[in-house]
Amino acid sequence: MGKNFSEYLTSIKIKEAEKMLLTTDHSITDIAYETGFSNVSHFISRFRQYKGITPAKFRKHVIIDNMR
Repeated sequence: MGKNFSEYLTSIKIKEAEKMLLTTDHSITDIAYETGFSNVSHFISRFRQYKGITPAKFRKHVIIDNMR
């Protein structure tokens, strides 16, 4: 796999967060906690590290792109 357990678990959490960002209207805070992050700023930081964009911008850009 090339990842340690912590990195693997974080990637699973980020994938779940992506789904929730696109399919729910839950707040970023709620999504952070629902995907197992205990700190919202840590969630945002890790999301940005994995996706190159913040969760809010991800949600906004994907929705806008789908409207086109």
